[in-house]
Amino acid sequence: MINNDDHNSIALDSDFIDMYQVEKFEQQYYDEGYYLLGDETKDEYAARMMAEIQNKAAEIIKEQQQKAIAPDPLAAMKAFNQWIVWREEPNPKPDGKPIKEPKNPATGYAANAHNPRIWMSYEAAVAAAERMSKGSPKPFRVGFTFTAATKLFFFDLDNCIDTDTGEIRTEATELMDLFPGCMVERSVSGKGFHVVGTYEGDEPLHDKKADGWLELYTDKRFMALGLDDGRKGDAGMKATVELNKLIEMRFKPELISADGKEVTAEWTTEYDPKWNGFEDIDEQLTKALAAQPSNDRLMAGKASFAELHAGSNAGFPGDSEADAAYFFDLAYWFGRNCDVIEAVALSSDRARDKWEGQVYSNGDTWLRREIKAAVARQTKVYDKGFRSEDGNRKVLEQVEYLALMAEAQRKAVVDGIDHAHVDILRHVDDSHIWKRLSQHYAYLQYLPVAACKYKPQDLQTAIFSARINCQ
Repeated sequence: MINNDDHNSIALDSDFIDMYQVEKFEQQYYDEGYYLLGDETKDEYAARMMAEIQNKAAEIIKEQQQKAIAPDPLAAMKAFNQWIVWREEPNPKPDGKPIKEPKNPATGYAANAHNPRIWMSYEAAVAAAERMSKGSPKPFRVGFTFTAATKLFFFDLDNCIDTDTGEIRTEATELMDLFPGCMVERSVSGKGFHVVGTYEGDEPLHDKKADGWLELYTDKRFMALGLDDGRKGDAGMKATVELNKLIEMRFKPELISADGKEVTAEWTTEYDPKWNGFEDIDEQLTKALAAQPSNDRLMAGKASFAELHAGSNAGFPGDSEADAAYFFDLAYWFGRNCDVIEAVALSSDRARDKWEGQVYSNGDTWLRREIKAAVARQTKVYDKGFRSEDGNRKVLEQVEYLALMAEAQRKAVVDGIDHAHVDILRHVDDSHIWKRLSQHYAYLQYLPVAACKYKPQDLQTAIFSARINCQ
């Protein structure tokens, strides 16, 4: 019997001990010449060797017992079928570091980590990575996609380990000490750490990057699972207070990262200068509701803007994710004007009590906080087409000119004039007006009819007629 460090009695396997009987050590004492050294007697040598073997056995048994009773650090993450496979690929930028590219497990091609169609269980992801790695010049690895629905946070500390000396940056150690009991692992590069834990309540508002080496995510991010050696703690450890403390220290909510840039989240009351939509809110909303969803959203099976407006969560994990997509769409259609976005959102069938019932310390409602975040992330705004009266006038002049040329061509043919001698339309064709105006065919409905003696449909007919005659 051997006592371990906790003074718990551990019974060694008798077969294990039989392999190292005292008689064998005594024979070894003579066979390997230890007796010539004169440092130990035969009995002392045998006793020392037995003690070493028994201590090693005790260490092995203790390690096995600890593994048997210790919680799986990844258990809270494995509860969600949001695992993916990825492989390191060259960065298209000449000086960029390799990228971690999510892959479709069925095809091996690049995929979107946030597309639920490629998500799977942890076990399935591990099996897929092993299968795909066979014959591949680079190994496929496993990753986990974070969403607000998981209530998990991912704190990434990059380039804080000296790979030559193994020394850990003091500041990194201090930050990780904020989260006792949470899951901690080394990143796959061996140069950084991952900390994963859980939080309670609503998803906290926070910036995503800080100081050039720290990142924090609670949604829309996949984590490349790190190195297995030394992984400890529990990803299911609740650390709401600790997370909020970290946010206050390094990821203040006043700054929201949009496309990797820090942007001040402000409440806007005017339209973005690039927006060119209908001033009448109802008219603009009608236009938005009639629009076709993007190909990305169709491929992902996610609700269109019209469906989100009607309260659907189709294709999204829950209310929060669908709300975020809805506000992002509103920021596009209504020119990042927070006042208008709020009014439209509250009039929708999507509105919930939480939107105005939850108020933060700065006075913002939950709805206002989310709208500001969406406006900060949205970089595009709606543009219906013709932007100015001057632009309209120039287009009208060109369209009317083409219509007049078509009329001249028609009269020339009727009067029996040889088509070869009618060079006007050839001149029009040579001047590439067709090319310049081709984009305007779909916009004829927006032309101010009062400014033109021709009706839009008549102009369109004249344009096509003239173009046919120019062939």
